[in-house]
Amino acid sequence: MTRRAPPPLSLQGLLWRFLAGGILIFVLLALNLLYHIDRIKTVAQAERHQQARSEAEAALTLVSREAQRLLQRLADWDEVDQQLRSPAYYSYWRSNRIEQGHEMPAFVLDTDLYDDTGRTLLRRGDAILPAQIPTDRRYYRFRDDRLLLLAFADVADRTNSNHRLGHVGIAIDVLAAMRSLNHFTHLRSDSLGVRPFDTHITDNAALLDVLEFRPVQSLQTSPLERLIKWNLIQFSLLLVGLLALLYFLLRHYVTQPMHRLVAYLDGLRTGTITVEDMTHPIRHPIREFATLQASLQRYQQELDQAYHRLDSQNNELHRLALHDHLTGVWNRRAFDQDWENLVSLLHDQRLNIAYLLVDCNHFKAINDTYGHATGDRVLAIIAEILQQTLRRGDKLYRLGGDEFAAILIDVHPDLVENVAERCRNAVAVYPFNDIGIREPVSISIGIAIAEHADQGDLRRLPGQADLAMYNAKKRRRHVCRYREEMGGDSAILSSHKVSTVLRAVNDQDNIEIHYQPIHSATRRVPVYHEALIRLRDRHDNLVFPNDIFPVIERHTLDADLDHAVIRAIEADLATGVVPRHSGVSINLSSASIVDRHLERHLTCLLPHLEHYRIVLEVTETSLISQLQVASANLEKLQRLGFRVALDDFGSGYSSLRYLANMPVDIVKFDITMIQALHESERSRIMIEHIARLIREAGYDLVAEGIEDQATLDLVYRMGATHAQGYYLGRPQRPVQNERLRAAGK
Repeated sequence: MTRRAPPPLSLQGLLWRFLAGGILIFVLLALNLLYHIDRIKTVAQAERHQQARSEAEAALTLVSREAQRLLQRLADWDEVDQQLRSPAYYSYWRSNRIEQGHEMPAFVLDTDLYDDTGRTLLRRGDAILPAQIPTDRRYYRFRDDRLLLLAFADVADRTNSNHRLGHVGIAIDVLAAMRSLNHFTHLRSDSLGVRPFDTHITDNAALLDVLEFRPVQSLQTSPLERLIKWNLIQFSLLLVGLLALLYFLLRHYVTQPMHRLVAYLDGLRTGTITVEDMTHPIRHPIREFATLQASLQRYQQELDQAYHRLDSQNNELHRLALHDHLTGVWNRRAFDQDWENLVSLLHDQRLNIAYLLVDCNHFKAINDTYGHATGDRVLAIIAEILQQTLRRGDKLYRLGGDEFAAILIDVHPDLVENVAERCRNAVAVYPFNDIGIREPVSISIGIAIAEHADQGDLRRLPGQADLAMYNAKKRRRHVCRYREEMGGDSAILSSHKVSTVLRAVNDQDNIEIHYQPIHSATRRVPVYHEALIRLRDRHDNLVFPNDIFPVIERHTLDADLDHAVIRAIEADLATGVVPRHSGVSINLSSASIVDRHLERHLTCLLPHLEHYRIVLEVTETSLISQLQVASANLEKLQRLGFRVALDDFGSGYSSLRYLANMPVDIVKFDITMIQALHESERSRIMIEHIARLIREAGYDLVAEGIEDQATLDLVYRMGATHAQGYYLGRPQRPVQNERLRAAGK
């Protein structure tokens, strides 16, 4: 029996088998590829989970270290030491310094202090920490859907190293701390959670078993998987397309060419098949995807940077609003806010409150001598020294100019004075010569303390501290505490002009000498100048003699003002404010003329006698009151090279007998005598005869109050050697270019 041969395969059948085999192989390869992709995903997920677990374990370790650091910081805090020693005000201290302060991070949910037996200082209904310290000093517990870390530490007695003063404890929200202290790379921070548990856990490894978290999804695996699957779909479509193409080619070109042509044309007509569908190349967007991914990453980074810049700018704006731009300490606005808050908070509390007012001595002189840049540097250094010397937690405020303030809460009165002395000493020993200042820099501190203060006591503290500071300056003391008897000096604060005068006497930093020219009758030019005092108040306004001398007389500060003026004139001579080879006339009071130390106060002017004529002006009333003592002092000064002028001649006794016995070189006619020249012929003749007698006796004669040319000609004709008045020049401060020209002579 002959075997029947199989029917021949048609080309179309053969093609279908070939294509079926290729599709089967392609499907097997695709399944194998998908299997390996899934395996890679599984391994990657396991690796990411392990990395996330390691990161979580490291985060827990960091939280434990941070808890230990915070405990140590709390144990070393001076105020904690004070509360453990005297816990009477622990409730208030806790409310204001712990709960409303910024000493602890936000993830610290509770803090508490314990005595040396382990009992809490204050039982609270909302407390997270236990009332008695447990055996375990660090453990985890689950409470109110939170994972808590409770940790405790000892507080050593600083006065006795063998004694334990008490304990401190903190409760930390572990998950919040992990998010705050760590920047996770492999772990999603928003997935952090914990399964509830009843026991205390002391080991981090055991805690990991109840900790819930998810790793960060890989940025590469998922897109790669999608790309491979998309390529498989593309290859499948291509294979189907090739099959369809071969089928149509065979059918249309071999068996039914016309039918294929009609079908193709119908497809083109109906839009089922287009030329673009046949010829458009398949594009694999691998490069574009990488570019898009990089662009998205850059965009995210730019968003993060913009957010951080905005946050930094907001923080900087808030800092600038409450901090002084020069010194970096808190400014007046922050002081006003804190002061009002303190007054309102102490409505029902009774604490010791101390107010320290600090002022830099002679700051204006430093500023004028060394320039504003150096003055600013001095203020910045003083602020830094004060902030470092004050207790931890005490705020320093710059109230304006060279004034600073500090508020000490719940402090023993004796400790306040110790703090003030430390501040004064710290400023005194600082080497300001490193920044070019040759004179010593010092501060004055006024202290006002309200013990068990109420609101009324607090509101009186600033005024009392101001009085104490002015008393410190007035009595040459650096630190002064307010006492009740200082209330009699309340006039010091009642007028800013009075304060300005007292500041000039004590510091001389606001004295501004104006000079009025005195002209020579022969040369008709200024030959020397009379020094007239002006003061600058805190608003930079001028205060004139009619406001100055009533305060001086009331407080009996005539000699003190003279000494301050002498030092100011010496500074002007040293810096060339007064032109060389001219001179200056200085008014002295009665108290200075009879002062047995007058020569010592004028010693600073002796080096200038070589280049300047220095005239000391005294009134006849001051001479006659103690003629013998005054004459002895003036004769000494004449021998040293000073010249003496009798001022306001004609306004007092005007006795020629007294004049003959006075040690004077110059006589100055009072303005009333100059005005009398125009009153009557008889007055003019008498004054001219008196002037002739004075000139024949060998005195120089200065006519004051010259206000027009006619009067000037008249006094020169009657024999005046010098003239002075508004017509010849008003008192003024020499301008800068004149000072520069004078310095160049």
